[in-house]
Amino acid sequence: MWSRTGSFPSPARWDPSTQISEQRTSSLTPIGMCSQVFVITMISPVGTASSAFLVDICQVIATYNGNIETITSLSRGSNGFISYEFSVRLPEEDLFRQLEKMREGLLLLGKRARGDIAIQRSGLLQRAKRMVVFDLSYTLISSDANDILFKSAGVEESEEMPKRAKPDISDYAEQLEQRVSRLKGLQVSQVLAKALSELSYTPGAIEVVRTLKRLGYKTAVISRGPRLIADAVKTTLGLDFAYGNEFLVEGEKFTGELRTPAVDARRKRDLLDMLLMHEKITTEQVIAVGDGPVSSKMLSHAGLAVAFDQVRDTKSIG
Repeated sequence: MWSRTGSFPSPARWDPSTQISEQRTSSLTPIGMCSQVFVITMISPVGTASSAFLVDICQVIATYNGNIETITSLSRGSNGFISYEFSVRLPEEDLFRQLEKMREGLLLLGKRARGDIAIQRSGLLQRAKRMVVFDLSYTLISSDANDILFKSAGVEESEEMPKRAKPDISDYAEQLEQRVSRLKGLQVSQVLAKALSELSYTPGAIEVVRTLKRLGYKTAVISRGPRLIADAVKTTLGLDFAYGNEFLVEGEKFTGELRTPAVDARRKRDLLDMLLMHEKITTEQVIAVGDGPVSSKMLSHAGLAVAFDQVRDTKSIG
């Protein structure tokens, strides 16, 4: 795709920290075809922002019929990070499916390269964000919310669960129901108090939320973890909204049942839509921050998605 200009540097010789402030390509969109422009922003530590990483980004864009119009260097590594902005034109034919697939591919690519890649529609709303929605596990807090509560209750993972090299999301749903059932009869206040004593916030999370609130943003957490912990985090951080899985309680004790519909990938997206209607804003005015398969639909649905990555075991999915 770079042969049109004949001037894009060879990956073997190109040092992205020192060359090119802006690279333009000629349009490949056929005359008369309707299209829309999106902005893709990449930020990565200097050591991982190789030319091969940028080539991989371009390949993902090309796979989903994107035409790169400009590449602009936003920073050259003086702060330890290199960042680029891609202006990409996508044909309107099958736009939403192609865009969602592209976004998923770019998020996975960013994780592998220890960087962040965000995609949003170009235009005035690009600068007019109104709400930031966070995942809970390994995003606002430094561990898995479900694990914190279940371990505090003495409920370990079931050994009957299938062992897969790459667990399916349905495995997690079945496992959650099994673990919730083993909470039956336990005192809610005792379990929650112990869980909250084990909870630690991700470095910088408190400061980020304070800054967003000061700037006038509405903030929310949407989690597959327990609503009990999500509510506690909401209170501590001063968030506006909190959603999570509700473990039913009767007489101050757990019943062992999970309220339906349970929060899964689709439900996270639905809850985001509910927030949009409540606040009378559009998806383009929302920033979503999270990680893992359960967050993927929520991230894909937001105007700006930030894939947040912490060191953790592979079982955690947000």
